Amino acid sequence: MTDTTDAVRIEREYEAPADLVWRMWTEAEHFAAWYGPNGASIPVCEMDLRVGGRRFVAMAMTTPDGDEMRM
Repeated sequence: MTDTTDAVRIEREYEAPADLVWRMWTEAEHFAAWYGPNGASIPVCEMDLRVGGRRFVAMAMTTPDGDEMRM
């Protein structure tokens, strides 16, 4: 039997209350505070979790050459 589902499921266990983990992933101010590698900043973070909403995250960091890179 072949699974034709286009979904990806990733599971992790955290030593934190489920409601706090949910807020860290779904509230822009919390997400921007922890997301990205060391040295990166999140100058723009917008999250609309409603059906049809969108998530927009901009990450900026200085490269070894001194240039700022934005994603």
